[in-house]
Amino acid sequence: MDKLLEYVNWLYSDEAVNLGTWGIQEQTFVEKDGSRDFTDAVKNSGSIQKSLWDIGASNNNFTTVFTYDWFSKVLNNPLVDTLTTEANEKGWFPSVAKVPKLTSADKEEETMRSTTVHDFFLRGLEQFVYGKLSPETDWDGYVKEINDKGVGKLLEIYNGTLQP
Repeated sequence: MDKLLEYVNWLYSDEAVNLGTWGIQEQTFVEKDGSRDFTDAVKNSGSIQKSLWDIGASNNNFTTVFTYDWFSKVLNNPLVDTLTTEANEKGWFPSVAKVPKLTSADKEEETMRSTTVHDFFLRGLEQFVYGKLSPETDWDGYVKEINDKGVGKLLEIYNGTLQP
């Protein structure tokens, strides 16, 4: 069971996401100055998508992260390139979210806090739905209390793991 969990955890690592999305470095993609592009062999294969599929990348597995730049390169369409460039310049694309890498102590803390927050959330939801609490008068107190119950600590844990 530990090996299975270790494998699933690896599937969400940067290494696995890169492998599932771009393939094998120097074989299917190259990286230069922080930008990736497919190798000439992949670009000249007739179908970038098929080339990636053949090696097991980009085949709808759950570790694939299709960045906007990736779509532009796979579709190989000047209009998509132009629109992608414009969107990047105007900041329309959000950055790809990173998954927090929690230590065992963080995981234990997360479990405890998220259980408390979830229970409080469900009770609050019920009270708002049935009119025992009013969004107009009770919302600020509810937000403060759910933060005190653990949302603030969860954010601290997650954000702490995402710092370089």
